[in-house]
Amino acid sequence: MGESSWTAEQRNPMGMDGRAVRMNMENQRKTGLVLGMKMAWNKEMKMELMKMTVTLMSLCERKKQSLKTFEFKSLEGRCRPYNGLNKS
Repeated sequence: MGESSWTAEQRNPMGMDGRAVRMNMENQRKTGLVLGMKMAWNKEMKMELMKMTVTLMSLCERKKQSLKTFEFKSLEGRCRPYNGLNKS
């Protein structure tokens, strides 16, 4: 078969190798907040993630909690306290 119609840039917009991508995702997971911003290639998805982030930050602000103590459980941006043991 021929080469996929996707360019390397679309597959890997940050130009990272596979190991760097995995390391980066692991680092994000460790903070308890997985946004996947680097995985959001299209504009609509980026906008959704930005809205979720702002919503989460204002929620944390109201509850006087650190952003690091929350994690996303769904795309709607619902969050619950993160105890460091939750596996996503």
